[in-house]
Amino acid sequence: MSTLVALTPDEAAALSDDQFQQAFEQVEMDVKAFNHEQHVRLAWLYLKQFDLQEAFRRYKTALIKFATAWGYPGLYHETITWYYLNLINQAMQKPDCPNEWPIFRDQNPTLLAKSPPVIFNYYSKDLIASKKARATIVEPDIRPLQG
Repeated sequence: MSTLVALTPDEAAALSDDQFQQAFEQVEMDVKAFNHEQHVRLAWLYLKQFDLQEAFRRYKTALIKFATAWGYPGLYHETITWYYLNLINQAMQKPDCPNEWPIFRDQNPTLLAKSPPVIFNYYSKDLIASKKARATIVEPDIRPLQG
């Protein structure tokens, strides 16, 4: 790893979109700086650049690389990643979707909710905790995803 450009979530938030994405992809961001909001921001950036399938592929690759570099090779979760990319993609399809991260973030607080996470409106905790959901994309067991 090279010199870190972001040590905290606030420092990561202060980076431009290009700086943020590059710092993440080059593992120049401290793992402590990459909180849930930063996960959503990175997904939003990939979805601005690519269609859903390609954004998912690139986001997954970047997450695994980042987690592995920081000593967490088994942290990646396929279903959670796919779910949030879908949710963010749906929000981005609205006709008045802003092109700036702070505005998008502020207009979509559900994406950032931590307690309870919005994913539990669709998936049971038992299903999300399963090895199958971690390794592959599984369908929701509470209600289907929209779109």
